Amino acid sequence: MDIDRYFQMGPASPVEAHDIFVNRDLQIRAVRERLTRHSARAWPMGQLLDFQRPTHNLVTFAGDGGVGKSALARHSVRLAVAGEFDGAPTNRAGAVVDFADPSNHDFASVLLRLRAMWSELGADWPAFDIAFAVYWERKHPGRPLAAILDDSASGARGLGQEIGQMADGLLGGSGLLGLVYRTAETLGRNATQSLRLRRLRQSIPVLDVILREEDPDKMLGYMPVLLAADLERLRGRTPSLALCLLDTFEVVQALPPKRGGLEDLVSRLVYLTPNVLYIGSGRRPFRWHDPVRAVGLTYGGERRWPGLAGGDQIGLFGFDGTSAELFLTARLTVEGRPAIPAEIRRRIINASAGSPLYLELASSLYEEQVARGEQPAADAFGQPFPELVLRLVRDMSAEERDLLRTAALVGAYDADLIHAVLPGSRGRTVEAFLQRPFHRVDPSVWPAYRLHESLRQAVNECDEFTSDGWTSAERGRYARVAVAHLADQTRGLWRAAADGPPSGGRLSSRAVPAFLLALDAAATHGLAPPELGEMVYTLRQLGYLRVLGATTGRGNAGQAELDRLVEVIHVGSREQGTQQEVYEEMLRAADDFRSSPYADYIHFELGLRSQNFNALDASDRHFAAVGDASEVIARGSAVRRAANAVRRSVFPDAMAALRRIDAQGPDRAQVALLVGDCLLLNGSFEAAGRQFEVALRQAESDDAPRQAGIAMRMLARAAAWHDPGRSLRWIARTRDLTESIGDREGLARLDASAAVAHTLAGDWDAAAGMLERARDRFVELGLFGRVATVEHFEVFLHAACGRLDEARHTAARLAGGEVACMPVWAAVCALWTGQPHIVDFSAIAWLDSVAETKDRWLEPLTRARR
Repeated sequence: MDIDRYFQMGPASPVEAHDIFVNRDLQIRAVRERLTRHSARAWPMGQLLDFQRPTHNLVTFAGDGGVGKSALARHSVRLAVAGEFDGAPTNRAGAVVDFADPSNHDFASVLLRLRAMWSELGADWPAFDIAFAVYWERKHPGRPLAAILDDSASGARGLGQEIGQMADGLLGGSGLLGLVYRTAETLGRNATQSLRLRRLRQSIPVLDVILREEDPDKMLGYMPVLLAADLERLRGRTPSLALCLLDTFEVVQALPPKRGGLEDLVSRLVYLTPNVLYIGSGRRPFRWHDPVRAVGLTYGGERRWPGLAGGDQIGLFGFDGTSAELFLTARLTVEGRPAIPAEIRRRIINASAGSPLYLELASSLYEEQVARGEQPAADAFGQPFPELVLRLVRDMSAEERDLLRTAALVGAYDADLIHAVLPGSRGRTVEAFLQRPFHRVDPSVWPAYRLHESLRQAVNECDEFTSDGWTSAERGRYARVAVAHLADQTRGLWRAAADGPPSGGRLSSRAVPAFLLALDAAATHGLAPPELGEMVYTLRQLGYLRVLGATTGRGNAGQAELDRLVEVIHVGSREQGTQQEVYEEMLRAADDFRSSPYADYIHFELGLRSQNFNALDASDRHFAAVGDASEVIARGSAVRRAANAVRRSVFPDAMAALRRIDAQGPDRAQVALLVGDCLLLNGSFEAAGRQFEVALRQAESDDAPRQAGIAMRMLARAAAWHDPGRSLRWIARTRDLTESIGDREGLARLDASAAVAHTLAGDWDAAAGMLERARDRFVELGLFGRVATVEHFEVFLHAACGRLDEARHTAARLAGGEVACMPVWAAVCALWTGQPHIVDFSAIAWLDSVAETKDRWLEPLTRARR
């Protein structure tokens, strides 16, 4: 008897329990034969990079719930890794990716899990480590990967430091991880590192292709090929076997099928790593070979997956009578003899329809009755599955029944969630409950506990047949508490903690599964909890657009609000179309949303989209409609309304609004940036620079890297008007970071700031070149003439170098509205060109007197002319 069972059943229990695996010899033999053929083949680089080749590195088990698919797949991986299969290499490692765990809906987490589990094969994975470090810095600039992983439950503890050390060693040292990564052309200036990196890039040419890609999400989707290349280098030194189980794949198949979706990314993973043997498990067969399904896959079709149309997919069914008898006689024993009498075994087998899950639960019921000193009655067994679960529930204490009902509320749980829903539960009782054998436990994920989905559904359905069962209203109330607890996992980002910023690792590792579990609980119990809107808002701030885009509604009656929210999420996550097109599509998807519990989040999204294409009146209406039910969204809306006031050049109103905001989390840096922007646009350049320094420190303190990048750009902009040398140094320092995260709009704004600095420094040709480059970038992004222009900087350059006619002509175009710009710039350009009649400078709501503000804006022009 193992220690957990000893302390659960007690020393007096005569029954011994054994882990039994029966009736799967044919399936295990098929895996063994595939493994033998797989291990014998090498994959030269040319074959790895042949993206039209067929692949045979996937074996799948498909069948109904409860027939033992996961048990068989996991058992096969354990046998292979333990060396029980003849012909397997001596160097072996296996990984399990269970898609019932919501954290595995983030493809970056999947790759990190594989990298961590396969590290047993060898420590040297340079191509993947370099690419992932660059990806991470572009996706999450300033957020240290080592801290994120060390604070997560992903099974990748310590991996962040390992990846960082590898990247630093090859890219040039000096702590590059968490700072700035350069483009592929400038990697590795140090001679030693450069030589090693050059050899690596020559041997793995696809590495440069991935590093040059500016979009981090696109990088990530093709990064598995680097895992394959690194693995093949290890296999060249030591024969090695890498395995991976893709479990509960029906969860992935239920997501919207599309290019870039989770199923497409997983199929890329399998296809791009042909030297890894994958075992898939799910209720439905894999359909990557099907011509209809292949439309949504990067690598689809029967030519690439010939085995999926034939012997690579193995159907799984329940035990036959002989195998079920063998399971029951060996599962529980007393002094080496079967503990369950023959009559009870017969009744269990007849009712089980061969389901291993049924046999396991019936064995647990028998064992618990014996442990209580009872003599199990034969008529208590042999009931249909729902009645078996009902009997199991009835045999529990009242407190245990409530704990089981709580576990069934959500797709995954832990002791903290149970205590949140049932605060009166005793700690020892919860600990003992979590030792029950029907829990599926994975300590490497959060939350670590799950029920088999069939058992979860049965528990939720059998309450009406128990005397103390929860009513529908009670279950809904408890489910809302569970959702609120999950929402707390994302609220830490917005709390002002006395002991510093919240743990970025905890937020990144828990925010996604918390939202997906909350969404599933809402759909399961027919709820529309308002917390979901705030969770989506927070995930967008963390940058998880792809995860949000993969969410799905149930489409059931009574789920209209959830479906509306999911559709708005999908529209907001799309990368195609202009901001105005996205706004209009989102408005259609929301459709009469004003009474929705997610109205605040939808208004915020619509306000942000309309702000982005300069429809400020519509933007203000949406932001003003946000209520105070979510303090987080309401505060974000207030910040962005203040930003609209800045765009309108109504500076006293903007400053008054900003002073009223009790900013927290990343909003603190945003407020500081807007205050600095107000000062800059009022000509208070040095004061603005000091404010941007405050914003930079705040962004770093709050772990808000994007705001930090903006603060650095604005520091350069403020210095350009009074200290061009300092500005150009800031621009050089900031440009690498901006390039590394693929922020093309940020690069355009840096070019414009450089033009001002060069104008003040008297280098007019350089200034003209920078303005032309900024204009080209804005045009390419579709922003020119709407929310981004360079004409006001051209007026400054032309006025400084004596081309007054050109300056006046451009200023008149700005004043006449031929080119969209903020009112403040039309007024300042009229001032620079001596045309007070085209714009009344005093009509702008300045922070100081008109005379003071005029003097401040004329001073840079006077200096430039000198």
